[in-house]
Amino acid sequence: MKKGFSKFLVYVAVVFLFASSSFAMHQLSPFGGEREPEAVLASADASYKPEEQAPPVPPAPTAATELPPSQQITRDDIDEEEQKEEEQQVQEEQQDEATEENNPAQRSATASANTETSSSNNAISQQSGTTTSSRNNTSSQSNTTTSSERREDKPQTEEEPAAQSSSPTSAEETKPEPKPEPVEEKNTPANPYRISSSRDHRYMTKIEVKNTSDKEARHVRIEVPLISSSSLYQSRRSESFSIEPSEIKTVSGTRVAVFSLGTIEPGEDVVVEAKAVVRTSNIEFFADYVPKDSSKSSSYLGASSGIESTNSQIVNLSNQITSGLSSDWEKAQAITRWVTNNISYDASAENRNSGALQALQSRRGVCEDYAMLAAALARAAGIPTRIAYGYADNRNSWSGSMSLSGYRHAWVEYSLEGRGWVPAEPTRSNSSNLFFGRLPSNRYIIQNYSNISLKGSYSGGQLSINWSDSLY
Repeated sequence: MKKGFSKFLVYVAVVFLFASSSFAMHQLSPFGGEREPEAVLASADASYKPEEQAPPVPPAPTAATELPPSQQITRDDIDEEEQKEEEQQVQEEQQDEATEENNPAQRSATASANTETSSSNNAISQQSGTTTSSRNNTSSQSNTTTSSERREDKPQTEEEPAAQSSSPTSAEETKPEPKPEPVEEKNTPANPYRISSSRDHRYMTKIEVKNTSDKEARHVRIEVPLISSSSLYQSRRSESFSIEPSEIKTVSGTRVAVFSLGTIEPGEDVVVEAKAVVRTSNIEFFADYVPKDSSKSSSYLGASSGIESTNSQIVNLSNQITSGLSSDWEKAQAITRWVTNNISYDASAENRNSGALQALQSRRGVCEDYAMLAAALARAAGIPTRIAYGYADNRNSWSGSMSLSGYRHAWVEYSLEGRGWVPAEPTRSNSSNLFFGRLPSNRYIIQNYSNISLKGSYSGGQLSINWSDSLY
């Protein structure tokens, strides 16, 4: 009986020892569900050191083998082994809790892995061969999964670089497509010209009418051209008369004051003064301005005295100068340049002040000849052109009260599409400095556009008239 009971105890011990060894091996297996999170951490966190595995338990003898007393397993041995296993399990659980507190991201991964393991334990035990292959694949992909979870839970560090993805999915990883560089638009002037450096001149026209006979002069009437105010670079600020005019009219674009002086006794002098404050300015027209319309003057297009714009020589030369040019700005500029380069100034020229055709044929003349030839060529090209008559300070010597004798001058103004009246100075230009769309200074005073002279009428007696212009 005792021998049979001993065999029974040996049998029970062997079975129990085999079951305990199987449990320990399952717990320490790198593919076991309970240990898998720690194995993942070991590959992802270099600071973690896994526990050393216990040495394998020697294979248990079979039930048919009789063990010597020194190798027989008693109940105390079994209880002691169970207690050691319980203590080891408690230590491992405490260490797991401490690890989870230090790494919150892994706590969620561990809980998820434990849940998956507990729900699939039965399947693992029943299909061990197939499950082992599946777990091997899972283990080989665990590093990528854990790195993705770490990138979402905490900032990326140099020690833990984020996994590279072949196709970026976040806004930070997506590089915007390069935008094409904007085409630089050329800025054009909003206005056709610029005004600057204005100055005021006190201008006076003085007329002295004297009866040099011993008879009275009756119905004395004089017509005096006044300062013009129709220019972009000149304005009349004020105007006054020593004798009020009976009428102010416009003749060929020029303001004319009519004075009715009545009867002038023998030897009597009558003085008429017309004063004006004139403001003149520098003006500069912009070549790159784009006209917003095609408006221009309908006057100053036909032939007139000294401006033979219909003469065949003038017409042929105008066509030659403007050939291939499209805009009236280019044509007027080319005409001004040609006159400047092909006419020589000669104050003693025999045919001076004789008009455009004479200037073209002789290639010599004074300021009026330059202006008349430019006007004739431009009108032949269909560009309205007028001649400005007045005074210009070519020596920058105007100061205080002074006579304007010797400063008489003439230049041109072209009416160009969408720009207005554009001045040009062919007389004082040269091959390297063309005054087109501007004037040399702000000391140009326009008196009129027709070079109208003073006119007078009377009956009886004998009158002498003296006319002078000055600054006062």
